[in-house]
Amino acid sequence: GVAGDAQGALERARACVKEEKRLTKARDQAGLHEQQNPDLAFAASLNLANRLFRAGARAEALETYKEISKTSARGDGATNAFPKHAARVRVNAGNVHYASGEFPAAIKQYRMALDRVSAADKETRAKITRNIACAFARMGQYTDAASTFEDVADLNAAAAATSSVDGEKRKSPDVVTLFNLVVCHYAAGDAEKMRRAFLALLSLRAYESDEEDEANADIDAAFTEDAANAAALRETAETGDALRAELRERRRGARDVIMRAARLVGPEIAATSELGYAMLADAMRKAGYVSLANELEMAKALGYLRLKSTVSGGGAFEEGRATLTAFETKDDPAARAGAAANLAFLYLQEGDAEKAAAFADAAVAHDKYDARALVNKGCVLLNRGDEKSLLAATACFENALALEADCVEAQYNLGLARKRLGDAPAAIAAFEKVRDMVPDTNDSVVHVEALYHIADLCDVAGDARAAVTCFEKVAARVANDPGVFARLGDAHAKNSDDQKALSYYQEAHRAFPCDVDVLAWLGTFHARCERFEKACGFFDKAAESSAAAARAKWRLAAASC
Repeated sequence: GVAGDAQGALERARACVKEEKRLTKARDQAGLHEQQNPDLAFAASLNLANRLFRAGARAEALETYKEISKTSARGDGATNAFPKHAARVRVNAGNVHYASGEFPAAIKQYRMALDRVSAADKETRAKITRNIACAFARMGQYTDAASTFEDVADLNAAAAATSSVDGEKRKSPDVVTLFNLVVCHYAAGDAEKMRRAFLALLSLRAYESDEEDEANADIDAAFTEDAANAAALRETAETGDALRAELRERRRGARDVIMRAARLVGPEIAATSELGYAMLADAMRKAGYVSLANELEMAKALGYLRLKSTVSGGGAFEEGRATLTAFETKDDPAARAGAAANLAFLYLQEGDAEKAAAFADAAVAHDKYDARALVNKGCVLLNRGDEKSLLAATACFENALALEADCVEAQYNLGLARKRLGDAPAAIAAFEKVRDMVPDTNDSVVHVEALYHIADLCDVAGDARAAVTCFEKVAARVANDPGVFARLGDAHAKNSDDQKALSYYQEAHRAFPCDVDVLAWLGTFHARCERFEKACGFFDKAAESSAAAARAKWRLAAASC
């Protein structure tokens, strides 16, 4: 099993059971009844049942578990009876039924196992009861599931109150159970119970410690005085022994569960989603999760920004913008730093380069290992356009890719930076990587844009054939784009294929009849072919579509026909 040979492990498990039975029979024949080892027989049979389940032989595994249960039920009077705890294999049998989708049978097995567990063993009872609740949830019986999850929470609380380690009460932060309770109340549509379950989740304070909060406070103070020093201090704080690393990872996982629960129930627990999120953020702050409350407000703001102007006449976008810009005035330095990357992007889109640069620098200073922050800073530099800024932007995008090799935004913008620097081969290589990173699907805008840039670079470099190939792929994905048709016509003209060039220029003209460059090419082509009447018509349209200063040129061209 450890080596990954499931079939080999199953065969060995069968052989083990067979040999154990031979040994038991030999001892019986020799009259060595007192030397029988029921624990060995139990271990061999249990291993075989587990191997059968892993190999997909669920019916045979169930039969084996059933046989183990029967043998354990014989009691202490039988010399070959399994130990009493063997009855708990009904949990394993329940797991087999659960994996097979036979949830009522799974619940029956779990309850039979629960009958064999002492009332004092609250942790084991809680685990088995949680399995029952999950089975109810999978059956769609969310009210029963919620009630059972509440029983699990009560058992966990009782276990935490009665157990102690080194004289201190031991916490039992069963985050998953309370999250499932929130989900069940959400599915049942009970807003008040959703809110109560979420507050119970916060009250766990799973894997939180006062020492860690104090360390974070020291880091935040350092950020106020010196952002670079704060980043170094945070990096130092996050290194340590394996135990601290494990606790930190569990803490992050618990906080992620809390955020998922908040995003799920926020729009449902109040009259409006704004009020719901505000209630949850306030509860988070009271429970000591200040950073999570800020993160929730940030998620709400970004959600509104993604809606743009499609909701309430643009009101959702403005609400999101107001929420995001409010982070500029927050007293919490960590909150301002966390919002810096998003604020940099917002101000860059609004054309405020100075504020965008300030927030981009702050975001990178706060966390130099944040690929998002590096991409935003690179975009600010890319927007300036001078050679020094373009080189600095290239460095930002390369650093972001070193941190996250699959960061599509960094790879795409790296291609743009190299294109503006005039490094065509490196730019093409960057855009080719974007094509490999992003699947070629109907809604893949980035894939098509990368193709267009590759075609443009090939065209500028004089490789008209490669340009035609890429432009044709773009045209197949983007319907009736006059610019793409015109570029295809120009590329075919460079290949001396006048018929295809004419076809694509005519398509471009049909898609956008007022394009002066297209009208000029069509007029010139027909004049060269001595079709002067057609040429005159295109030159007249070019004159009508041109600015006043250029009209005389096209009227003279029409007159020459």
